[in-house]
Amino acid sequence: GLINERSRTLRALQGKIKEIETEIIILEEKSGQDNSDLLKASLAGDGEAIKRHSKAIHGSQSKIESLFSALELLYSDLDSRTREFEEKLNAAVNSVAE
Repeated sequence: GLINERSRTLRALQGKIKEIETEIIILEEKSGQDNSDLLKASLAGDGEAIKRHSKAIHGSQSKIESLFSALELLYSDLDSRTREFEEKLNAAVNSVAE
């Protein structure tokens, strides 16, 4: 019934949140490595490597921003769904108690 539906729904949202959080961590680590490589390329005066790493850093940062926006929406959805199920459960308990 309602408890199984709540578990399925909330678990699915939490799974998506975890996937996005993991992807953000991976991209942040990649961006950190690209920053380090960019510094090395700058010190070596390697214009092609500078361009390549700058582009990679920009791409990672854009993707991270996009993922944070998606994460914000998922957290909002999780909060509203949690409240919705709590209200339904309270209504069911109250109707049984009456």
